[in-house]
Amino acid sequence: MNAFTTARPRGPDVAAPAVKPRKAEHAPRLPVRALDVNGRPVVSIAPRGTYFHFISAVESAAQHEKRRKIQGGAPGGR
Repeated sequence: MNAFTTARPRGPDVAAPAVKPRKAEHAPRLPVRALDVNGRPVVSIAPRGTYFHFISAVESAAQHEKRRKIQGGAPGGR
């Protein structure tokens, strides 16, 4: 026995009713604000797009050519 059971005996075990889980209420998302030099919010920043951007064959060729020039690759194909 410990100090709690000697002072007050334990009562009968009773099953507690199951509580249905509720959805958590999230706070509304505030827009991200850019700050000026003094730390005051100035303008809201547009959210980033999380979508894929499909490019045409011409755009793809231009990207590969640009990457090749930056990396100093050999001229020609892949």
